[in-house]
Amino acid sequence: MTEHPSPTSEEAANLLRQAETTLTHTRGNAGWPTITAQMSMGAATSVYLLASRDTQFDAVSFIGMMVWVLAPLILVVAFAKVAKNGFGIRWGVYMAVWALCWSISMFFPTAAVRVPLAAVIAVASFVGALVEARR
Repeated sequence: MTEHPSPTSEEAANLLRQAETTLTHTRGNAGWPTITAQMSMGAATSVYLLASRDTQFDAVSFIGMMVWVLAPLILVVAFAKVAKNGFGIRWGVYMAVWALCWSISMFFPTAAVRVPLAAVIAVASFVGALVEARR
């Protein structure tokens, strides 16, 4: 076994400060693409649900909404560190809430159903982004 020299108490304190600073910078920089994606997806889908209540399926609006849903999602998957390391439980919960609300809205396309679902998606997006930002 090789012996490593023990740092002095001052050196150890400096090393701990450096490690904490590095960890703080890493957390802060890695989360913003995910936060932006959550907010964009939530905004696009909740506005679409509010705009398309009690109407026939509008392909142009749907395609426009999907562009704004997929664009940040693709960017997150391609570039965000959290995606490269594997998504956490919070992202899975957010996506499950979003998918459930979206699915329900497709089967029950009335204002009485879509307006509350739009609110749930908006709140889930905001809370998910807030939790991610506070990490």
